[in-house]
Amino acid sequence: MSKQWQVVGSDAPMLSGEALKDMLFVQRGVEDAEAFMAPRYDRDVHDPYALHTMGAAVERVYQARDNDEHVVVDGDYDADGVTSAAIVVTLLERLGVQVTPFLPHRAEHGYGLNKDVVQEMAGDIGVVITVDCGISNASEVNDLQAAGVDTIIIDHHTIPDVLPAAHAIIHVMHPDGQYSYDGLCGAGTAWKFAQAVLRDSRSPAVNDPDAEKWLLDFAALGTIADLVPLTGENRAIVQFGLEVLRRSPRPGIQALLSAARVELSSLSAKDLSWRAIPLLNAAGRMDHAQPALELLLATTSEQAETALAAIKQLDAQRRAATKQVVTEASAQIDMAAPVAFAHSESWPAGVVGLAANKLLKEFGKPALVVGNGGAEAVGSVRTPEAVNAVDLLASVEGLLVKYGGHARAAGFTVSLENLEAFAADVQASAAKWEHEKESQHVADAVLDEALLTMD
Repeated sequence: MSKQWQVVGSDAPMLSGEALKDMLFVQRGVEDAEAFMAPRYDRDVHDPYALHTMGAAVERVYQARDNDEHVVVDGDYDADGVTSAAIVVTLLERLGVQVTPFLPHRAEHGYGLNKDVVQEMAGDIGVVITVDCGISNASEVNDLQAAGVDTIIIDHHTIPDVLPAAHAIIHVMHPDGQYSYDGLCGAGTAWKFAQAVLRDSRSPAVNDPDAEKWLLDFAALGTIADLVPLTGENRAIVQFGLEVLRRSPRPGIQALLSAARVELSSLSAKDLSWRAIPLLNAAGRMDHAQPALELLLATTSEQAETALAAIKQLDAQRRAATKQVVTEASAQIDMAAPVAFAHSESWPAGVVGLAANKLLKEFGKPALVVGNGGAEAVGSVRTPEAVNAVDLLASVEGLLVKYGGHARAAGFTVSLENLEAFAADVQASAAKWEHEKESQHVADAVLDEALLTMD
């Protein structure tokens, strides 16, 4: 099928100068050009207490401190989850709370709260705080509640039909909330929680307004890693987070940026996305994310170097495994099918998302890659703009153990006996996608020839 150019606003005349700039801002959903070009902390960072149930979450944390309760921070194995955990663990340690972080193993535990882990945790703890997960774990939260454990959920993933019966749910899209920005990732949401806790009158940092800003290095890393829109509050988090990263006193951050070979004076989001964040993600992709968290939380250069050495080894394995999976998966693709689907029990679950992303780019259609998740198969889906990844999985949810994610990227677990039926049904569901939309290149404007100069 031949490809055609579809020009947004094609009825408009050719544009140049300020008119073009203004139009591009509108098309990209930028309502405040000044905030986009020059974020300001006092204007663009919102009141954390505007998030629904934030007050209850803050109160429960100080109650845990005062009662010497044990708190577990349950995160995720990707960079957003690891940085989210680092924010909350660092916060609670500063408060003097007895805290233990727990990051799941991708293959052994899967995403989110795991029932077996929940049973183990319920013994001697008072509070579980989930970060970058938990919103889809109503059953597990009920189990914790029955065991006398309160749960605070800090998440940003798709809101399910039934919310968990948690003590508090910090989520920008909470159905009962009215927060003014809905684009925060897990780390961004965790940072809002830290903001609220540090601003409380009982905080050791109540007279230090800069205390919350020194957690923006973690928040910026997570925001860039999770590919959320760099607009609104996210843009401010990254802008000021980059400033903190350039002068971060954390040995782990210093070691990470040194290993990524970035120039601190000109450090950019692109540097982090292409060089530093893949290192953080490598641990959770190939084995356990613990070394990544240990790197971020390191208090000495020796601790940082030990964690970094483990991460570098895993990153080398990640590169080799991704290359092999992409090669083998490409050979399985049916060019006539609406979905680029590939599966092998020999593929590590940690790289199926990377492989799916490469297949999406290669074949230009939804890509699902399924690998080895132990007793069950674990897969990742990446989709073009015309297809919602979560909706695609929801259309076949009866065959899935669990799933979740974002509009363009999602993960799922499927039992081995249902894998064949799942593959067939997801192809049938995706066939409803309008291929014609992807046959067109979309342009924002037709430029005035006067703009096409050597400069």
